Amino acid sequence: MMGFWGSLCNGFVGYNPVGVAFGWLMTIALVGGLVLLAIWLVRQIGGHAPAGASGNPFSSGGSAMEALQLRYARGEITREQYLQMHDDLA
Repeated sequence: MMGFWGSLCNGFVGYNPVGVAFGWLMTIALVGGLVLLAIWLVRQIGGHAPAGASGNPFSSGGSAMEALQLRYARGEITREQYLQMHDDLA
């Protein structure tokens, strides 16, 4: 007879393929969750440039008139150019 400790330890020597597969799946799920969490945190901390900040007036989905007004406000075109383009668009 092996006694208490021998019988207790002997129960853990066995190999259960279902348990091993479940362990691997849980490990993959944990690592995947940590990766997704890290990506989310980087996006939250890093922030994104607001629409239109790239210098492209059409990146925000605005109209041609809004783009024209933005160019005039930035000083990229003169008043005469603005009025001419405004008449062309209207």
